[in-house]
Amino acid sequence: MAASHVNITNNILRSYEHWETADRLAADSQVFFQELDSVMEPLSQQSSMTELVRYVRQGLHWLRLEAHLL
Repeated sequence: MAASHVNITNNILRSYEHWETADRLAADSQVFFQELDSVMEPLSQQSSMTELVRYVRQGLHWLRLEAHLL
């Protein structure tokens, strides 16, 4: 039981670290996300899973094009 609580706490702490990293990267890439938001509908807490997947796919597609992976 105690190990489970430690594991959950560890996962929560790591999620905060990932969130902070994502915030920094998003701030450094504001133009990218502004363009993505203009093409796709901006995401919100009410966005569906389908909208999230489409948004991420479009962003990944652009990144692959920019990296000449396509």
